[in-house]
Parts: sequence; C-alpha cells; structure tokens
Amino acid sequence: MRDAPIDNHGWLFERFLEQLWEQDAQHVLDVGCGAGRLLAAARERGISATGVDQEGPRLAGLRAEGFSVLDGKAEQLPFPDDTY
Repeated sequence: MRDAPIDNHGWLFERFLEQLWEQDAQHVLDVGCGAGRLLAAARERGISATGVDQEGPRLAGLRAEGFSVLDGKAEQLPFPDDTY
C-alpha cells in the first residue's frame, strides 16, 4: 500500500522530512500512521520513527516489516509528557 502515490500532500511529507534531516532529527512520532508512508520515508532517510494508530491489520503488517508501531489514540498517547 505504501508504494501507491502519496496523494496531493506528498510534497508536504517530503518538505517535513527535509526539515527533519536539516535539523539532524533523531526520531519522529507519526500519530495516525495508517499505512506507514511517513514511517517508510523516514526510514529511507535514516530517521528513526514510531507510529501510533488504532490496532488493526495495518499495524500488524507494519510490525511484520520491522516498523515500531503502537496501538493508541492521539488524545491519549502511550508516552510520558515531553517524550517528543
């Protein structure tokens, strides 16, 4: 599914990742990671990423591909404050 074009917001992903790279970011949190497009793009650039989304087949598939993904909701992230 990640191989599909990244709709009209693909430029936004690219610009976001460029800024992370320029700032020497070590890790990014993708809330609502869905199919993992941002996770994959970050990995390709050597940026560590963790995805959070509601549990389901997509998360299982991302885990099988070695992505760090957690079950959670944006309103109740499974991290201590100020982690990201």
